Amino acid sequence: MPKNSTLRFVRIAGTTALLVYVVHKAGLFSADGRRDLLDTFVHVKPPFLLASIGFGLLLNLSSAFKWYMLSRSRGLAVNLWRLFAYYMVGQFFNLVLPSSIGGDVVRMHQLGRYTGRYADAVASVFVERFTGLATLVVLAMVAVVVNLHLFNLPWLTIGLAIGSIGIALICWLIIDERPFRLTQKLLARRVPLLQKLFAKIEKFRQAVLAYQSDPGALWGALINSLIFYFLAVMNVWVSALAFGSKNNYI
Repeated sequence: MPKNSTLRFVRIAGTTALLVYVVHKAGLFSADGRRDLLDTFVHVKPPFLLASIGFGLLLNLSSAFKWYMLSRSRGLAVNLWRLFAYYMVGQFFNLVLPSSIGGDVVRMHQLGRYTGRYADAVASVFVERFTGLATLVVLAMVAVVVNLHLFNLPWLTIGLAIGSIGIALICWLIIDERPFRLTQKLLARRVPLLQKLFAKIEKFRQAVLAYQSDPGALWGALINSLIFYFLAVMNVWVSALAFGSKNNYI
């Protein structure tokens, strides 16, 4: 079986297993469980449900606007609504594919094809994603420290540590060219076919580093990420209220 087919099979199998586990934990394999689910939908509160849909649209628009700011920072001639359309298409692929990066690849390709600047298109999506991830890790660390009596869990601490190290490592690999040059020296000379790949990676790395010349765009992206996660929490809270949950916002 080809390598790509094997990876696709593993992803589909993993996603299916996770879905079966969730359905099992929800009790949907039993008639009573399915009846309870139907009863939950019957008693849904329309105002909160509509509010949840509205927050969902705001979340996508917020992310599209962050992508727009980063794209305009690099001089990519594209308007907000086109990027919003690309973002929604990417979200569709994220939902239907057994991976959360499929939609990002679609967005990179669409913007690159439209502007003719693939390296900058890829860099804009990467920075949009990376600033969101970095913000999420910081917020998670703050939440754990503030509520240590609730989140004093070894697996959570390990996960945050791995996430923090991963973010720091990615920053180092992009900013410091020495690891890239060393890898290129060791591999590209021995495998000539890798020279084109390393050339594209270097082009991407330089496109990401170009954002150093516009710190305002990076700060704007980080602030936008904070707004995004606030809206995300509101969306989850309102969605819970739609189904009769009594959870408080804080």
